[in-house]
Amino acid sequence: MARAAKARHARAGRPTPSGSTGRLGSTGWKWWQGMLGGMLLMLSPGAAMLLVALSAPVLLVMIADSTPRRVVTRTVILFSLAGAVEPARAFVMMGHDVAAAVEILMRSTDVLLAWLGAGCGWVLNELFCLVATFVTGLRLSARRATLETMLLQVRTEWELAEDPPP
Repeated sequence: MARAAKARHARAGRPTPSGSTGRLGSTGWKWWQGMLGGMLLMLSPGAAMLLVALSAPVLLVMIADSTPRRVVTRTVILFSLAGAVEPARAFVMMGHDVAAAVEILMRSTDVLLAWLGAGCGWVLNELFCLVATFVTGLRLSARRATLETMLLQVRTEWELAEDPPP
């Protein structure tokens, strides 16, 4: 009986009483993330160390961003990846071992470039939100002025009072 209920909930995509959706829910995704992280750490500890160091700002933004579509997180990831191209290229060219990762991390310009890329992504996202709000306000005020002139024309044509009674 319980097995049939779980199967019915899984087909509908609704959470079962245990909390999973039957599909690749959050528990399954976390398991895969842990598995991939462990494999990366086992196969290339230098790459894992470099990945964690370069993506520290991204991790902070992922924790802080609580918006539904995580727009800020996506922007920061994109800009941070752009800043991490040179350290990744240097890591591959230097032999991709722990010594190469430590040497790249000791050069402060490479890490700083990736972190500044993440910061630029955040700043640009906030700036675009402010610009969009300002432009929307300008458009709405222009539309309001147009509507007020149209209302004044209708009132003069129909000889209506300025303020209608309540």
